[in-house]
Amino acid sequence: MIPLFAQVRRDAAVRVDAGSTLAAGLDGIHVILPSSAYHEGLMDEIARRIAESIADRYRIERKLGAGGMADVYLARDLRHDREIALKVMRPEPPQTLGTERFLREIRLLARLQHPNILGLVDSGEAGGLVYYVMPSLAAGSLRDRLNRERELPIADALQILREIAGALEH
Repeated sequence: MIPLFAQVRRDAAVRVDAGSTLAAGLDGIHVILPSSAYHEGLMDEIARRIAESIADRYRIERKLGAGGMADVYLARDLRHDREIALKVMRPEPPQTLGTERFLREIRLLARLQHPNILGLVDSGEAGGLVYYVMPSLAAGSLRDRLNRERELPIADALQILREIAGALEH
């Protein structure tokens, strides 16, 4: 069973993101895709700033995606030698409201325990940026799979819906 947690947007486009959870009002739930490729050119100012501040614990490899208030990076947990997803809040106004929402998201994620919801590994503030860390999934996103296959077999689609419903019920 592949852990998936996705939300179908009003425009029917499926959006997946490893970081956002129920605390975000179900606005942008994601699944993270790991990759071994390191692309320095994809690292932006936020990535450079956080990378310098957490270099003793995590090494950012590349940007995976961006949501409404944060960017998600594939990184290496140096202490445990594993790939992780690092979600970093962008320092954009309104910072206070966004920071409170992001911290609420972290607190909620820390309490959630479900096979279809990625759990919290770590969180903190570094270089003036608030971040949290989650496991990285090798399975790939639902969007990637739909782009590859265009249509899912009915059994697969039903299994994915069961997993989404189970996570939402939690």
